[in-house]
Amino acid sequence: MMKKIAIVISVLVFFAAYSNVFAKEKVKAEGTEGNVKVEGTIQGLLATVNGAKCPPGDEHICAGIEQTFVIVADDGEWYLLPTFSAKQLSPNINVRVRVEGTLAAEGKAINVVIAEVFENSQWKTVYSPEIIEEMKQRAIGWSKPTFTRKK
Repeated sequence: MMKKIAIVISVLVFFAAYSNVFAKEKVKAEGTEGNVKVEGTIQGLLATVNGAKCPPGDEHICAGIEQTFVIVADDGEWYLLPTFSAKQLSPNINVRVRVEGTLAAEGKAINVVIAEVFENSQWKTVYSPEIIEEMKQRAIGWSKPTFTRKK
């Protein structure tokens, strides 16, 4: 019985969370149509759709409960960040972040091109095409096998 209740609640939360994804509403993010820059904090999706935020100091608990994370802008609008996994976003719960990218899913998701974290009173770029290219070059360098052929 409890399992059925949990499944029903999960389905209801899913539909409540994603009903806004398909709603056609004006985007309140900064930028031109399709390109946006949003500043806010990383929060769990379930908490966000229920009007809550992760309490400071309990980030590890929120990270364990939530499966999906979003950026919540200062005006309360939230956006999914499909570019990143929950594992990548969870360490940044309650951290001030800024993302740039293109809108997807009727304006409720951002395909991130640049991501920055506010750290030590300044913005630090943690994700960009340049960083990805550098990581690819490092990975190629790391993965080159060196074989010595015996004669």
